[in-house]
Amino acid sequence: MVTRAEDQGRVSCPSCAAEQRLEEGLLWTRCRGCRWLLFRPGGGPAVVIGHPSELLGRQIGLALLDGDFAPIWVRDGAAVLAAVRRHAARAAVLDVALEEPRSFEVVEQLRRGPSVAVVLVASVFNRTAYKRRPQSLYGADDYVEQHHIPDMLPAKVSRLLSLPEPTPPAWDDAVQEDIKRGEARFELSGAARVRALARSIVADIALYSEAELVRHARGDEVAAVAASVEEGRRLLAEMVRGAVAGDPIGEAFAELLSELRRRA
Repeated sequence: MVTRAEDQGRVSCPSCAAEQRLEEGLLWTRCRGCRWLLFRPGGGPAVVIGHPSELLGRQIGLALLDGDFAPIWVRDGAAVLAAVRRHAARAAVLDVALEEPRSFEVVEQLRRGPSVAVVLVASVFNRTAYKRRPQSLYGADDYVEQHHIPDMLPAKVSRLLSLPEPTPPAWDDAVQEDIKRGEARFELSGAARVRALARSIVADIALYSEAELVRHARGDEVAAVAASVEEGRRLLAEMVRGAVAGDPIGEAFAELLSELRRRA
């Protein structure tokens, strides 16, 4: 997290509380003590980024800096809630597959406090299948697909906060390709990476098919999402490029449905 101070180049690490000054011209740095990702605060409102991937967190933060916001990056839902309170953040940008707690639970809790604009980040692994708006956004205000972070996210946050829309930045092709591949978010390896991919794929499917999943969770129309489950398995096998042990997609669906039943 970034602590905004009179000195705009000074930041405070959320992990170890160490303070340091960013060199002139740097947009981000790492904590000298724990290596946490820190952004130079922009001149505008604080925006909390909730994303488990440092790579995607950095891309989101840089996009927000182009909109003159003050990005604050954290990895999980509990840290999002704490950062919003600590920094009186006016907006939050959340990975749709955020955990501890899940993204939809974070949105519910944010809605109980002062007004905070919420934008969900969807990976959209299968762009030919998801050519429609999500059904409910879990109560969030808007969403952005991962490959549109650079050109759409700053404008969406600005509109939600009734601020002038910034000019879209010209990001280089290498950065754009990292985002479009949909795999930059996972710095994990082995079984942990497969599980993270599965949970993200299922979270994407849920975002675009929530009504069907709610009926599934209640024990009705199970066949309604069978095609989505199979699509998730196909996408996972394609992304890991090899045999997948067990059924991580099925397990991720079971976890999500259990949460939906608990909320029903």
